[in-house]
Amino acid sequence: MLQSWNISSEAIKFIESLAREQAPGTHLLIEVNQGGTPHAQLSLTFEQVNRLKQRDNMTVCALSSQLSCYTHTHTLSYLETLQIDFKEGLFGGELEIHAPCLYGTKTTLSLLEQIQIFFAQELLPYLKQHKGYAVLEEITADNYLVLKFEGGCQGCSMAKVTLKQGIEQKIKERFPQIQGIIDMTNHSEGDQPFA
Repeated sequence: MLQSWNISSEAIKFIESLAREQAPGTHLLIEVNQGGTPHAQLSLTFEQVNRLKQRDNMTVCALSSQLSCYTHTHTLSYLETLQIDFKEGLFGGELEIHAPCLYGTKTTLSLLEQIQIFFAQELLPYLKQHKGYAVLEEITADNYLVLKFEGGCQGCSMAKVTLKQGIEQKIKERFPQIQGIIDMTNHSEGDQPFA
């Protein structure tokens, strides 16, 4: 395992159990897409070792005696201090992945980009549970964040409560320079509101 990575033994056991369900010779591939941007994505997939060895500039590390992890060498800076843990749940459990460098460093990101990253990591998963989504469009000159709801949130009767008691409160706690959030959603055009 790479020195800056922290993958718990429980997570490795879980990944090994998933790998056993794959074809023999399958190993873990961790990929970063659009690293260093607010749209960065990290994915964990399984791939045959012969295909992995055909790729250029791959870094490989052993997770266990039976499982290796491959990643593109040019994306290692985005995976610095990567943490993967396993959390038990009602339906078995899931991996909890934390990659603080995935989006780049805070010194290179604008305030809007920092808020978009925080929103994507901490708040958006709750909206997605209700088939909703929101886009953070801009910050006004007087430090109001402009938001537009989509999907199940557009037209939802609870959108205002979600905005004021959830999203706005969490964003203002984390980014005190934000004065509030302006909802620019046309809620009358929502075609699949959650509530």
